[in-house]
Amino acid sequence: MLVPAARDERHRPSAVLLAGGQIFDLAGSALRSADILIENGTIARVAPHGAISARQAQHLDARECVILPGITNAHTHSPENLAAGFCDGLRLDEWLKAVWAKIDRLTPKAIQVAVLLGAAQMLKRGATAVVDHFRQTPMSVEAVDSARAAYAATGMRAMIAVMLRDRVATDGRLVGVGSSMRPISPAEARELWTEVAQRHDPRSRVRMALGPSGPTRCTDAMLELAIELAQRHSLCLHTHVAETRSCAETAQELYGCRTVRHLDELGFLGPRTSLAHCVWIDEDEIELIAQSGAVAVHNPISNMVLGTGVAPVPAMVAAGAKVAVGTDGAASNGGQDIFESIKCAALLARCGTADPDAWLTARQAMTLAVEGGRDIFSLTPGIEAGIVADLAVFPFAADTLDTFFDPVRQLVYGAQSRARHVLIEGEPVVLDGTIIAFDEPALQAELRELREILVPNQGR
Repeated sequence: MLVPAARDERHRPSAVLLAGGQIFDLAGSALRSADILIENGTIARVAPHGAISARQAQHLDARECVILPGITNAHTHSPENLAAGFCDGLRLDEWLKAVWAKIDRLTPKAIQVAVLLGAAQMLKRGATAVVDHFRQTPMSVEAVDSARAAYAATGMRAMIAVMLRDRVATDGRLVGVGSSMRPISPAEARELWTEVAQRHDPRSRVRMALGPSGPTRCTDAMLELAIELAQRHSLCLHTHVAETRSCAETAQELYGCRTVRHLDELGFLGPRTSLAHCVWIDEDEIELIAQSGAVAVHNPISNMVLGTGVAPVPAMVAAGAKVAVGTDGAASNGGQDIFESIKCAALLARCGTADPDAWLTARQAMTLAVEGGRDIFSLTPGIEAGIVADLAVFPFAADTLDTFFDPVRQLVYGAQSRARHVLIEGEPVVLDGTIIAFDEPALQAELRELREILVPNQGR
């Protein structure tokens, strides 16, 4: 069976000692050598190498490695893991219809394969948490439960933001949907999202959220329903915002104001809200995001693939807005390598200005990926006693001269980073580069079998 009914957390070691690693300090510029003792999922002590005696702990070798706080992939769509490289050279509207016509009604087994496939890629690259803007049209509770079960098997932190839409285009079809399908009714949306809310457990690593597709794909009634239910059940909100110029222009036509301003007037913004893309926003909108405490999620690779533009990340950072980093779905990225997105976040900001003071450094881009993502999950960033032990351990590059070596720059700009160990809440889920939380070889076998069903006669 590909996805076990539940992981047996009794097998989690009560204590783990990461020995001899170099800790990445978000606040400082230098790395420091230390041992990290983890007890019951939390960092209990950080001390110089050799200073901690913990005979009963599971010892993990972190020598010649840099230890990072676990990274969050703050925006993706798991069903797209089955559609990487499906098409090319399309604008967003045409791309949506082409890609999702194939994957909008996956079987429960296909959904589980898709989730595990993305999790395998993310875990190997040190991503310990993910925001999955989960789409199936029409949405069903069965589809949501399949994704929940798969994420539970991975050990990852996951926020499943269940996506709905109800705005109809002039051709009579749902915006962003290629097939003819009636829009979900207000009563049906309330019932489904209420079912989602009832599955939310704040103590679980797999949490639920509400994810209206976007202001130009949802009526105000749907956005207001999401706000109401999120407040009632203490859920987070996640949506696409001003991804393309046409999205921003459509919002102006619909509302008589810009996208973020309209969301603010509805009461959608707040510390429990994250906004994917935020490409076509102005200074006023940036200030609204900063004041509200919402998190803007930068998806640089997807933006380049679809030609949507360059998000004003340096301006957001300068305004004090919270910014996280995402891969977006594999069909508009190619995979789920969060380090590629961090690298592009650092470099893409330089295309709009020749002023180095307005650029993002590798360290700044890495910090956004850690701190912004942890804001979404209400987790404290950093590596110190009392903080939850979500950690990723990366070996130093073997092909760099020590005299010039900067591990953080090498991790970001090298974009070939593979974790040696990954721990989530003190539980090892990757050891010596191998996923131990679930059976990856079995996953690949399931994927080959699924290809025969989804893409028959391929290569014949």
